[in-house]
Amino acid sequence: MQALPLRIEEVLCWERLVQLRLPFRFGVITLTQAPQLFIAARVTDQRGRSVMGYAAEMMIPKWFDKRPQLTAEQNIDQLRTSVQRAANAGLGQPLPRSAWDLHLAVESECVLAAGLEEPGLVTHFGPAILQRAVLDGLAQLCDVDWSKLLQLNLMGINTPGLPADLQGMDVGAWLAARQPRASIHARHTVGLADVLSSPDQAESADGLPLTLEQATTQWQHHFFKLKLQGDVPADIERLLEISSVLDKAAPGWQCTLDGNEQFQSADTCQELLVAISNRPDLRSIKRALMYVEQPLHRDVALEGPLPNMPWPIMIDESDDSLARFPQAIACGYRAVSSKSCKGLYKALINRMRCDVLSSDGTALFISGEDLTMQPGIALQQDLALASFIGLEHVERNGHFYGDGMSIAPREERMAFCREYPDLYTMNGDRVELNIKHGQLHFDSLAGVGFAGHVRPMLQADDASFSITRN
Repeated sequence: MQALPLRIEEVLCWERLVQLRLPFRFGVITLTQAPQLFIAARVTDQRGRSVMGYAAEMMIPKWFDKRPQLTAEQNIDQLRTSVQRAANAGLGQPLPRSAWDLHLAVESECVLAAGLEEPGLVTHFGPAILQRAVLDGLAQLCDVDWSKLLQLNLMGINTPGLPADLQGMDVGAWLAARQPRASIHARHTVGLADVLSSPDQAESADGLPLTLEQATTQWQHHFFKLKLQGDVPADIERLLEISSVLDKAAPGWQCTLDGNEQFQSADTCQELLVAISNRPDLRSIKRALMYVEQPLHRDVALEGPLPNMPWPIMIDESDDSLARFPQAIACGYRAVSSKSCKGLYKALINRMRCDVLSSDGTALFISGEDLTMQPGIALQQDLALASFIGLEHVERNGHFYGDGMSIAPREERMAFCREYPDLYTMNGDRVELNIKHGQLHFDSLAGVGFAGHVRPMLQADDASFSITRN
């Protein structure tokens, strides 16, 4: 099958406010609620067939743009603008084209319209969610599931549109050779405000875990992501407390550390890692640690070479354009994150780079870092991407902090649980992830469409807007 030329005819957006059941502290903010954006893009092919493709994404303040002068609401407005900009760019394309060429045109227009002052993560948010909705529509028109869509390159990724470091690569052969994973470990995030254990093992009203110890026991997690605050003595004390819990609750556990741009310098990060290497009381962390995520602020993270670090360092917030990962490699970084909010195509390209640019015994890798994913189409599409690029584990904590789709119509919640029984289970009125032995299974996502055929429903009281082709 060849890439199917498409046009975008309509883009419909709406929001739902997700109330967190537990506060989550990361970086400079403690999150208690945030809106989830839904997008439906009507796409048509040259034969006049028309379908709606769907995608969704949380709009998290103080991550895409951490400038202190902006409020949380201003951050969210930035993301709304980014989506409207992408929708207008997509609707403005006059001729049908492949999903890949459509994405390149939309992204180019959005970058030009955003200007130099807007953070790249904000600029690319709109194109990232629009591209997934288009791919969902494309899969429906081609009557394939998400894995065949990608393996057959029905989106039409071609060499001329790739970055210079991948010119000459046989993209079609690389995609065709991918063997998606059948299951993925859910890596449990430990936020800075999370309670680690409770002497009385108090239970919540919804029957879900309240503490790290309870979550580990209930879901039998093996992988964990530990948030840091950039204060070496405080971080060491926190890591000691966490390891004492996990050594008992999850023997053989493994972890990553997330700096969330909080370290003042690379030397400070190095100080922490050297302490982990050398202190006997931190031997559990030393044994478990796999890599460290974005310790330095994006403004300085790529200014020069990193000092010698005992573990690989990964970029996350610094990955604001396709140029950043090669730049980071030159500075001594060895990994980059995959996040749906940064773009599916970017994740595929950076995964290709890990194969092409690894050399001299230096292994590059990509990881899945996106804890805010809520049950539904957003989580499913992100799992499909993580599976396709071969991730063993992915950060997955939206089910722990989030509201279990409680604001969605009951009919919608029931449909997701009925159609994807290996992935979801009902807990009262909540939709929960069906985590077994720390893993997620999702064979049920193999139907036509991009990771699922159950669609989110627009309710009468949802804040929404629609843009149509003139």
